[in-house]
Amino acid sequence: DRHPERFEHFGISVVEAMAAGAVPLVFGAAGPAEIVRDGIDGVQWTSLDELAETTLALADDSDRREALASSAEKRAVEFSADVFADRLRSLVSADVTHDIDDDLG
Repeated sequence: DRHPERFEHFGISVVEAMAAGAVPLVFGAAGPAEIVRDGIDGVQWTSLDELAETTLALADDSDRREALASSAEKRAVEFSADVFADRLRSLVSADVTHDIDDDLG
């Protein structure tokens, strides 16, 4: 495909940038579009014109840029290894408990 960025499955670089306080401007598809909440902790775009307009608007609006960056840093924590491990433990624990309940049934 000529545009692999449109189909990135997750986008760890997006999360890393968010954790560093950058405002992510992502193509509105695939993994990055699931990570970045448009207008909350970054911006999604679907055309080069939209990307250019958004970039210029953010360059001129430091309050919005700072708000998006702050929200992006908080959002990045949701994708940390610790949070992932906690969620995985909860899922496994729930599954094991469910299996035990079924066996005792």
